Amino acid sequence: MLQTTESDAMLTSTMTQQQTVKETKRISVRANCAVQGIVACVAFFIWQLIYTIPHFQTSILTPMADVGTTTTRAIGILSSISISNLIHSITFFQTLKSFPGGATSAGVLKGLQAVLVFMMSSILLCGRWGGSEMCWSTNKLLSLIVVVCGIMFYGASTKADKKRIMENVVKGGELSLR
Repeated sequence: MLQTTESDAMLTSTMTQQQTVKETKRISVRANCAVQGIVACVAFFIWQLIYTIPHFQTSILTPMADVGTTTTRAIGILSSISISNLIHSITFFQTLKSFPGGATSAGVLKGLQAVLVFMMSSILLCGRWGGSEMCWSTNKLLSLIVVVCGIMFYGASTKADKKRIMENVVKGGELSLR
């Protein structure tokens, strides 16, 4: 479900960015973040009403009792996830605002994040929790290679574009991005 929420946020971000590009005045990063946060909260609230509340005993309380998790510990876990999501959202939208390339840079960093998750899950969880999906595999190695090569290509391309633009400006030419 966390991955779905993240995908929804990326979709909402792309749609919001496309809409703001059509307008002469762009909305602020804070307004963009607020719209996405409201949409996510509404979707989450609807999910709670439709699914979670009717299944609360069987899907939450019984499994908690089976593994001995207290309500205080569960609230602590949920709070830490919420805080890390807040930090993630703040840094994501700051990336959109501040990094060259905006959403493209954020997408590149998202690919790097996925590879780092592969690596850390293999180190921390392989053989300890879950099945073979937690261990390093050939597909994960290929993903690492593709992402690292993509990041290097993107970085080189961005650097070359900046150099070309600066040379053109110094020569008194027009500022164009092709």
